[in-house]
Amino acid sequence: MSRSAGPGSPVWFLCPVERVERRYGSRREHVVTLTGREKPYRPNRGSAMGLRSTFTSREYVCSCSYRGWSNHVDLAR
Repeated sequence: MSRSAGPGSPVWFLCPVERVERRYGSRREHVVTLTGREKPYRPNRGSAMGLRSTFTSREYVCSCSYRGWSNHVDLAR
């Protein structure tokens, strides 16, 4: 019996706060700004890279003041 790895990366990048807000009906737009800091992303052994992933994680700051790292391809564009 195999296990699902989950639904994968979202189609477009949203900060975690915006993702939760949208779940509860908010349509407030968040603006994400890259800080310029990057680090290599190494997936766990046995983990597949998705189509929306890169091998570089980028730090970002959202207009809601959330700060985080992501390897989503939208941040690379």
